[in-house]
Amino acid sequence: MKNYIKEQVNLLVSRIHDDFLRQEKKLSKLEAIVTDKSYYFNLPFESDTVFDRKDQIYKSNKYGFKAEIKVGSLAYGEPKNVFDIGETQEFSFRGNCLIQIEFPMKVKVNKVVFKQTGKAVKHISLFNDGNLEENIRLIDKRDQEIETKNGKYVDTFKMEVENDKDIIGIKDLDMILETENPPSTNIDKIPPRLHKHGKIESSSHEFLRTTDFEYVKLYFALGEKYTSIDVHKSQQEREFIVHLSFAEGSDSILHAGGYIFRAKINIEKEKIEYSYHLKEDHTKKEMSLVRVNVFPFNTRIFKNTRPNDHALWDIPWFYLSEIHLI
Repeated sequence: MKNYIKEQVNLLVSRIHDDFLRQEKKLSKLEAIVTDKSYYFNLPFESDTVFDRKDQIYKSNKYGFKAEIKVGSLAYGEPKNVFDIGETQEFSFRGNCLIQIEFPMKVKVNKVVFKQTGKAVKHISLFNDGNLEENIRLIDKRDQEIETKNGKYVDTFKMEVENDKDIIGIKDLDMILETENPPSTNIDKIPPRLHKHGKIESSSHEFLRTTDFEYVKLYFALGEKYTSIDVHKSQQEREFIVHLSFAEGSDSILHAGGYIFRAKINIEKEKIEYSYHLKEDHTKKEMSLVRVNVFPFNTRIFKNTRPNDHALWDIPWFYLSEIHLI
């Protein structure tokens, strides 16, 4: 009798344990469904965004987000006004307009919002690696709040405005962007500069960050020769020296020497303001706008074959090729 009771108790305990495990698995699956592991943020453009103008094309590269605005004819306002949120002046134009934004990482464009005056046909297109993922056609003059449908990751946004007659005004353009990981940009690649004599100008390089960093890694190039240096963020404002050595042979004689480059960096950091279009339940990470300023002094070359006679002279085309935050 005791053995029977003991067996029944053990069987009941086993059933309770199995039920508990089944409920735990169901709960885990439910949590995986309802838990939002994505991160949401808005365009990091501010009123101080500067657009370089060439003809009727305005370009900007801010924190890795490349924006380009092409207009038929500018009526009034500034192209940067289109990204200002709130009581701001609209960006107005005649003819057609193309607003294109390239993202520094793959994102989902959940929502596009903007305000418009006048009536025009608009096409919103989302691309991934050059492939069209979604196209939305709008014919309306009211304020727009468009939610995209496919939920795919993309790298390019385009909004084309077809306007034959009226002056069209657009402002308060913003987007709600989604990523799986906290959105951070780590690398800025700098196009090669022209080989021309004269002083090398200082430069600024911008990054969007949700995580901290310790070092700024700078890559330098001289033709096909490359070198790099790591500068700890605590060492900003201090002068550092980059050395690139070489060996060249001609007529059975080996010529050795190197290049010396002096510079310093300065780091600026500010918090980004979230758009009011972000909802309270959106998962957000505190985001910073980081600007690394590089101040070069000069570059010199020395050779062992001329130790005393004009051993040093300026080489203006030793240029900065990449910056990494690590």
